[in-house]
Amino acid sequence: MRVSVVALYIITVICVFASDVHALDIKGVGIHGFFSQGYVRTTDNNFFAGTDKGSFQFNELDINLSRDLTDRLRIGAQFISKDYGTTGNHKVEIDWAYADYLLTDWLGVRAGKVKAPHGLYNQTRDVDMLRTYVFLPQSVYPEILRDSTLSILGGGIYGNIDLKNFGGLSYQAAIGKQDIEPNERTMQAFMDTTSNNDMIHNDSIDVDSKYAGGLEWRTPLDGLRVSWTIGNTKLSALSHAIEDDPPMMTIGDKVYQDFDKFQYLVYSAEYAWKYLTISGEFMKTERAFSIEMGDEAHGDNEVIKSDGWYAGSSYRFTDWFVLGAYYSRSESRNVGADAADAYAPDPGGRDNPPGVPNPPGGLPPDRGGRFFDVGGMVSATPGRDYQKDLCLTTRFDINQHTIFKLEGHSFKGTNGLSPLDNPEDEKGNRWTNEWKMFAAKITLRF
Repeated sequence: MRVSVVALYIITVICVFASDVHALDIKGVGIHGFFSQGYVRTTDNNFFAGTDKGSFQFNELDINLSRDLTDRLRIGAQFISKDYGTTGNHKVEIDWAYADYLLTDWLGVRAGKVKAPHGLYNQTRDVDMLRTYVFLPQSVYPEILRDSTLSILGGGIYGNIDLKNFGGLSYQAAIGKQDIEPNERTMQAFMDTTSNNDMIHNDSIDVDSKYAGGLEWRTPLDGLRVSWTIGNTKLSALSHAIEDDPPMMTIGDKVYQDFDKFQYLVYSAEYAWKYLTISGEFMKTERAFSIEMGDEAHGDNEVIKSDGWYAGSSYRFTDWFVLGAYYSRSESRNVGADAADAYAPDPGGRDNPPGVPNPPGGLPPDRGGRFFDVGGMVSATPGRDYQKDLCLTTRFDINQHTIFKLEGHSFKGTNGLSPLDNPEDEKGNRWTNEWKMFAAKITLRF
């Protein structure tokens, strides 16, 4: 695999120098791509592994090839190699690859590994040049689930409909399956990262089916577009315990997770006027799954619902400088069939998991006093069920092929962070509820 990575980097260098940093066209095959290198530093928690000490393990290399076989048939593929802490590790993967046949303006067909609609920016999130921010708002575009939301292995349809005086309407839909590599961080994110559990290792993730679709209305008001996207995944996973946790489990015990539903709905709006862009999105997510340990079912079906939204804007002051900011917020809650019995309010008005003793001095104060975990593993840590993020970013367009970004975040809450990247310290502490993050990133495209 290392040979593949080296080969991909060599191809990139050749393309860059051979084209004088311009896209190549060889016998009708268009070759484009980009390379980015970043640095991330957090004050306390790890956004991904190692960021609390500063990490350069934040880079990406993409090369895409495309060719028009006829005026209606187009084929293309994109290869990606990335390193985000413990994710990617420079493994070369196919990001997307499909054939696209346009029958008419209002109907086209795609087949292969196609991009999945999710909000306004999921299908372009790999193209750093097209956005202001280093990290898209985590309330709608969580990095921990990036690979699992990006594409579908199957087929789909799309089209554009002219509504005359009422603007235009675009639609797309895709259905199929998905290849997801075993990854405990991904599995935790599927269940919603509210837990402190780091005693399970994922062995496999099998996607039974996945669909996604969306509508986008380009309104008669120039620059204003609104959209609605939906998606759902049915999957199962196999894991095993890597630590003893009696009486719940012992080392080697099998853990089975079966998802009847992992569904999202995203409502989006964007308005662009001259050098100003304003955007906002709201996402509702519902997870319905069951857990079995060995031959024993662990509780009833869990149902976790999450709401996330953000509002942001950016303004291009000059040809080379853009300033952007957003406020993002997400929150999760357990609403399963057994949720009513799982938590009983204490006299102080907070939700206290039954059978779990209060720490000395009572339960710590929380945003609303909610303390819960997935799968019965109780977390009494304030902030695990929500995250608030205030982001300020600057983008510098050094030339038409190179951009540089600086970005700062002020967080409250730790939902969306993996306990695998945030081990307990010598005092048994794991999380800091209020924390900061700094990111820098340079991208070269050709």
